[in-house]
Amino acid sequence: MPARALGDLRVLDLCGPIGWYATKLLADLGADVLRIEPPSGDPARQLGPVADGESLRYCFFNTSKRARTLDLQTPDGQATLWQLACEADALVTSQPLPFSYDAIAREHPALVWTAITPFGLSGPHAHWRATDLIGVAAGGLLNLAGVPASPPSHPPSEFAFFQAGLLGAVGTLLALRERQHSGRGQLVEVSLQEALLNALENTLGFWDLMGIARCRLGTKSFSGQTSVYRCADGWVVGWLGRRWEPFVEWLASEGLLPEHWRAPEWSDPDYRLQHLDEIDTVMHQLIARLDRATLVAESQRRRIATGAVVDIPTLFADPQLIARDYWVEVEHPDGRVVRYPGAPYKLSRTPWQIHRPAPRHGEHDGAGWCAPPHPAATTHERPEASPPRGGAGHRLYLADRRSSRRPGAR
Repeated sequence: MPARALGDLRVLDLCGPIGWYATKLLADLGADVLRIEPPSGDPARQLGPVADGESLRYCFFNTSKRARTLDLQTPDGQATLWQLACEADALVTSQPLPFSYDAIAREHPALVWTAITPFGLSGPHAHWRATDLIGVAAGGLLNLAGVPASPPSHPPSEFAFFQAGLLGAVGTLLALRERQHSGRGQLVEVSLQEALLNALENTLGFWDLMGIARCRLGTKSFSGQTSVYRCADGWVVGWLGRRWEPFVEWLASEGLLPEHWRAPEWSDPDYRLQHLDEIDTVMHQLIARLDRATLVAESQRRRIATGAVVDIPTLFADPQLIARDYWVEVEHPDGRVVRYPGAPYKLSRTPWQIHRPAPRHGEHDGAGWCAPPHPAATTHERPEASPPRGGAGHRLYLADRRSSRRPGAR
């Protein structure tokens, strides 16, 4: 078996949906991720869609992890959580815990504590709850999605949660990287709202520098040079960019080139921007007569960026994905072999890999860590008493001098 990129890391997972992807990324890179769930079972196990009695969402987001049940409402469960945290390299959470970061940092200063929350740990909205759709809305992205005359359109899948999870994994790894020099961990904050703001690209600059508020444009891009078109057997995305001359040659070969487009001014990109509707009409005429495969092949041959709008069945048969061994087959405990999406990145020496399917309820109860302790980590005797419970909500993540004692302290 090849070496694992994060095979020496211990990660404690106490995330809800907003942080699932963060710990999945770490687990599939080899980190020993121990997920904590209540005795009644992780509620995510019941989330649809369900196939053969298993939640597809739970199976996807919990590959390569182990699971242990703890009752965090009891002193014994709280003390066990404290002990596991004192032996971990990182703790990733999206929920209030029985102890604060400050409390455990005094006992285990090398711990990296990552908090992935809807609006961060401070500010007037820090205690607000949010779904993925609320995150997309609060981050400004929902306002840009859809057709101008219609209500905003919800992006497919849980885009906001994926974005927050990705940044949560990156933030955790950056803090662990810095720990190699300082020997100390730190608190890493990821705000769902702020994660979405970072996905708006130049939208914020348009407003801040030019006073232009971007709006919903439907299938068109803000520049107007990219759009979605119907072809003979489906849909494609077309982009002219700076490839005007090859586009003109193609139109001429198809007998679709307007004669006045041969005038010199049409070679000027700024002039063409004033005539986008006319260009769009001709684009529709060209694309409508061709099927997707022919259209994409010919446009790519001419170095014009065009791509097919691919449906899910086509993705599973995509020759590019098959050639790169993208799909991964994982055997489940009942003997079924299930295809999973593959590596989001490829590492040549320490590859991404699904090491095991999502854990069954209580599968690793009583288990400790598999990965060896990191040199920076410290181990403490398990306290007999439970950690004190602090205030509600996000304050449990922050410095709370009244409730930042070690479990069992008086």
